[in-house]
Amino acid sequence: MADEDLIEIKESLQKENLINFFKTHKNKFILFFALLLLLGGSYLVFNKYDESKKEKIAASYFYGSMLLENKINDDAKKVFKNIILEHKSPYAILSLYQIIKLESDLKKIENFFDIVIKRYEGEEELRDLLIYKKNLLLSESIDENQLLISMNQIINNKGMWKSHALLFLGDYYFAKEQFNKSKEFYQRILDEDSQNSIIKIEAESRLKKLTNVQN
Repeated sequence: MADEDLIEIKESLQKENLINFFKTHKNKFILFFALLLLLGGSYLVFNKYDESKKEKIAASYFYGSMLLENKINDDAKKVFKNIILEHKSPYAILSLYQIIKLESDLKKIENFFDIVIKRYEGEEELRDLLIYKKNLLLSESIDENQLLISMNQIINNKGMWKSHALLFLGDYYFAKEQFNKSKEFYQRILDEDSQNSIIKIEAESRLKKLTNVQN
């Protein structure tokens, strides 16, 4: 038998085996390609839905801003409140700062802060900033123990807002004329080698002021 015949027989067998393989596993191939199409379609639909959702949130926020600009405050408040309650989005944070201008009930403002803070538990720097802003705004209405527990979340996290939290607590106790506690927080900024040179300068300045007051 010639070499050409052997090659032809081998190629024929290979083709036959391949055809038989596809016939045997035909249903699996159909299912596999169907799943690929389904996954691809789902991805496109999800992306389209996600983009549409973001556009709707943005549109709601700008609508609320227009209402606020035109002093239609009650309706603006409702729009911003809905964004805060329903979405984790930069627009929820922006809505929070807008609603502060409109809401006189400090307890409600605190609740709005807590909702947004909870949504950003996994993003520590942003969460700490929100906690800091909340305490800065509501320090006169929050119980001292509650304030310390809240600020300790920032301090224990050791992120970029730690030195700000220590300075805040130093100022808080200075205003209450509890100078030993105040000194303790200012001194921690210097002892813990804060990377924020501006905060360190502020802490040193306040310690000097404290010394003058106590003398």
